[in-house]
Amino acid sequence: MNSLTSDNSLRNSAVVDALIYRNNDMKQQNHRLLILDDDTSIGQSMILMAEHFDVEAQCACEPVAFFEIVRHWLPTHIILDLLMPNTDGITVLNQLAAEHCDAQIAISSGMCGRDLSDAKKIAVELGLSVTAVLPKPVRLTDLKSFLVSCS
Repeated sequence: MNSLTSDNSLRNSAVVDALIYRNNDMKQQNHRLLILDDDTSIGQSMILMAEHFDVEAQCACEPVAFFEIVRHWLPTHIILDLLMPNTDGITVLNQLAAEHCDAQIAISSGMCGRDLSDAKKIAVELGLSVTAVLPKPVRLTDLKSFLVSCS
């Protein structure tokens, strides 16, 4: 009788664990990730990584298209490359703040850590929610941490 009770408890526990996992997974499906990166191959690889976590994702390669998507698609998460040929990330951060963007933001770049930290400090002073700094190349585990920590 004890082993039967024990088996049922284990099964119930596994069902509860599966439901919790599924609910957490479903929460991530509501995420919309927008990437601004002038390198389309980097943007596409981040889209594939996001889709691995059932996150809807888009990439823009220049600021005009990026802000058009921000206004109409309302992303919940943004990954912003700081160094681009036609603009810099600080200008983009200023415009995001002016538009009262409430997305969770990750600053990404191949620059050194101090430059990334300085950019994060500026963004926070602008009232933006910068929750991650992602050095390039962005790793799958870092992207997952950014998406999950904001759930």
